[in-house]
Amino acid sequence: MSLFKKYQGSSNEVPQWAEFMSAKEYGLFEKEIYHYFDRRGLEIEIVDGSISVKSEDFGDVVVGLSNLAQFCKQNKRRDYRTIIFQHFDAWIESAQQEQAFNQRARDFEYAKQYLAVRIYPEAHLSQVGEGVLISEWVAGDLYKLLVFDLPQAIKSVHADQAAQWGISHEELMKIGMSNAQKQYPQVLAMQSYGEHKIWFAQGEHFFSPNIILHMEQHPDLIGSKGTIVGVPTRQTVLMYPMESESAKDLISLLAETVLEMYQEGPGSISHQLFWYYQGIFRPLPYGIQDDQVKMVASNALVEMLMTIDGNW
Repeated sequence: MSLFKKYQGSSNEVPQWAEFMSAKEYGLFEKEIYHYFDRRGLEIEIVDGSISVKSEDFGDVVVGLSNLAQFCKQNKRRDYRTIIFQHFDAWIESAQQEQAFNQRARDFEYAKQYLAVRIYPEAHLSQVGEGVLISEWVAGDLYKLLVFDLPQAIKSVHADQAAQWGISHEELMKIGMSNAQKQYPQVLAMQSYGEHKIWFAQGEHFFSPNIILHMEQHPDLIGSKGTIVGVPTRQTVLMYPMESESAKDLISLLAETVLEMYQEGPGSISHQLFWYYQGIFRPLPYGIQDDQVKMVASNALVEMLMTIDGNW
């Protein structure tokens, strides 16, 4: 008996991965997804925030739903059907075009123009399994992954796919980094909060977080005492160069902002806050107490802040 089934009605329970939705919102979200694939004669299963689809056209595919759910949450329920149908129309077209691309991508001279590097959360790697993708740890829960930046979609490069090229992962990463920098120059904006200056890297594409891989190329972003950095979504990075004795007063506010943006999405990457200092990213732990962010500062950061005004 197949595990792939048609929609049989919502249980009125919201799974943990979609806890930002109400029961009514999630019920409609799930119903419209099943409706879309029923119309195409495809059976699916939704498990742990992913949808499994079997199709003769593009094989067996598993796709995450959290970004789509976050986007629906930000819109009215009456728009869910349009959002979901447009999303999966584009996804199916992309899957079909990807099959043709994969055939040509065996030729490295053709494939290398599409290589790029993009920042992903650790959870993304956990979903696909260890050693499947080509990745390098950056800091905390952040990794950089080698991807194909195609006109229709961004697709991860699998290790077995790259093995046929006979080129080291290190060299492939260098090519991907260079391509991404050329294709997506960083657009920076600054906002003042009193004496403080907060920088934002934002864009309509998904490569804004790559700025954390090139901090040394942007001296304005690095304070004498380092920079507080947040990467809440695939389209936004917050950076606060620390200079004055009141620097620590803004850290909790930044943590609150990063957490809120991460929870809202779409394209959530990390709720963590980082201290970039002397070329190294160090996570800055924090917790929530009485609905307020409480920092749990690292010893290194405490020592640095004490050199500013003598106390924490």
